Amino acid sequence: FDPGLQDSVDIRPLAGNRQIEGRNCVAFAFSLTQPKNTVVEGTAWLDAATGFPVEVVSSPKPLPRAAHELVTTVRYTDGLVSEVRVAGSGSLLFLKRRFSSIVTLGGWFRLSGG
Repeated sequence: FDPGLQDSVDIRPLAGNRQIEGRNCVAFAFSLTQPKNTVVEGTAWLDAATGFPVEVVSSPKPLPRAAHELVTTVRYTDGLVSEVRVAGSGSLLFLKRRFSSIVTLGGWFRLSGG
């Protein structure tokens, strides 16, 4: 959603709507090309009434070494990040593991003068 990165983002609308936390959302597929030929692909779900982001699900391409799967899900409340989930799997030699991390954010407030 950074205006400075819009030249490196490809966006296309997807068919269908979805209810997320009681909000009617529309989906957009995106592909963000970053330095060193890394691409982040995913789906952004935007509130159909306001256009605010509600949920963004993304994965890097190519995946980091030894990773088989890596998905980041970011949830927004009132336009601010409220939850970040990272889940994936990978292996090192003969060890295979799945992992997940959930960070919940809240209690946002505005600083005076900011």
